[in-house]
Amino acid sequence: MDGFTTDACHEGRAEWWRERELLIILLLAVVALCIRLDALPLFGEEPRRALIAREMVETGDWLVPGTQRVFLPSRPPLQNWLIALASLFTGGFDIWAVRIPSVISTFLIAILIYEYLRQLMGRLGSLGGAVSFLTMTMVMEFGRSAETEAVFSLCVAASMLMWHWAWIKKWPAWQMWSLGYGFTALGMLTKGLQAPLYFVGATTLFLFVTGNWRAILTRGHAIGILVFIAVLGAWQGPFTWHRGIADSWNIYFGDVAGRFVDRKWSVFFEHLVIFPCELLFVRLMPWSILLLAFGNRRVREFVGRQQEAALFLTICILFSFVSVWLPPGSKVRYYMPLFPCFAALVGIATDRLAALRKEAVGFDLWKFYVRLMINLMVGSAIVIVAASLAIPTWRFTLTLLSAIGYSAAAIALAWIAWRSLQREPSDRAMVRGMLSVAGFLALVQVSLIVTVQQRRCEDIVGQIDQLKHMIPADAQLVSFDSIHHAFVFFYGRQVPIVPLPTGEIPGNVDYFCLHTYDSDPPKLPFEWTEVAVISCDRFKGRAIPKDRVFVGRVRHVAQVGFNRVNTSVE
Repeated sequence: MDGFTTDACHEGRAEWWRERELLIILLLAVVALCIRLDALPLFGEEPRRALIAREMVETGDWLVPGTQRVFLPSRPPLQNWLIALASLFTGGFDIWAVRIPSVISTFLIAILIYEYLRQLMGRLGSLGGAVSFLTMTMVMEFGRSAETEAVFSLCVAASMLMWHWAWIKKWPAWQMWSLGYGFTALGMLTKGLQAPLYFVGATTLFLFVTGNWRAILTRGHAIGILVFIAVLGAWQGPFTWHRGIADSWNIYFGDVAGRFVDRKWSVFFEHLVIFPCELLFVRLMPWSILLLAFGNRRVREFVGRQQEAALFLTICILFSFVSVWLPPGSKVRYYMPLFPCFAALVGIATDRLAALRKEAVGFDLWKFYVRLMINLMVGSAIVIVAASLAIPTWRFTLTLLSAIGYSAAAIALAWIAWRSLQREPSDRAMVRGMLSVAGFLALVQVSLIVTVQQRRCEDIVGQIDQLKHMIPADAQLVSFDSIHHAFVFFYGRQVPIVPLPTGEIPGNVDYFCLHTYDSDPPKLPFEWTEVAVISCDRFKGRAIPKDRVFVGRVRHVAQVGFNRVNTSVE
């Protein structure tokens, strides 16, 4: 019997964790997420998350997230806790320690998708759902980043899929709701109110649509709400007691207010068009092509519980979509917590296409998809080698040896995919085609995309290393108001905050720094000499960086043989 059977039988499902597909998922996760994980420096919001975690470890205060020993209303602290714990395990705040919580979260989501789909179908479709999630372009980008998206996606996906899994298996109501609300509380401790909004809205709508609304009024639901309060309250209660209501409000809404500011109508309508196009044709690609299968009536003749699962996943997607689609300042990455639901639908579509492989009308989409990807593999192999030979300084080229290696791998994967279409259609042939596509997408990520980002990233570490040679080791650098998080993190020493002086500067201040965004430093009421200008932009390329940290020295200190040095990257 074919190991990748699409039959909906339940035989052996109690031991799904022994199936070899889990090893495939693990190996794919290692390739897509771990290879060259440290090739890129920490950039964007990553140093901020790491800095908060480092200060928690240094101060012993795990309750109030902050930077430079000052409260920072940016996010609740769950991700910072995970980074801090990883650092204690690895012995420092290196790139692996900071990013590994996101890597593990992404892998766990793939396992969750697999086990969720195994309750509905055979191993082929379940593997398709997990593989498609791991190799979506946005997942490979943020699954190897210390941004909050990966950890938050795990919490949101677990709240929805575990709840529906328990619903399908007819677990006791208190267990079902406790699972859902428990993970929802963890999601709120990661990023905020999106988690309870998505979970409560999607489950309530699903129960009303299916005529099971009475499940909302059960004692088990009340127990679930109590679990949510207990998990969230374990941190929220002491934090509110310590910091007050105003700071509790700011930690959830301080970062999101900008998404709802007044914008021009032209900007609003442009966003309404661009957002779904970017979602479907960029971020979910190429797996979103398989969702076209649901336009076929035969594909929609679901087997067993697949119809209910497809309905639940669709409700989750549509209900949450409005909250990120309408605000003109929102970005597609805010919608990443629903990508597991898209991936589960891809798994269902794969299972149904496999069931229809003897019917040309349904299975033709799979053949079209694999052939399209074969052409892309071969085309990219030719373009990369040709471009690396003709224009080696182009941003998207590789070294000649790397280009040859990339092209050889792409051609090999294309050959495997082509062979999968030449034999009698079977589950094994579809798995080969699926894994060759996934392998190609991972190859593009770890070779081309990482290389392009590597060339674009600003070298903040190099600039600060130069700065450290200009400031005596025993000199105390202070900042006027808060400073850019990347500067503080990479500087590696405590930078106390002092108020921006309005008169004579205190005699104990020698070296100082201040942060500006798209402006020159303000007029200071004392004489000073510029020591360095550090660019804190994410990417280099601007003649004058927008995010700059000016480092200066007060002139009331003797400066013998001092040379002015500017370390900004042109």
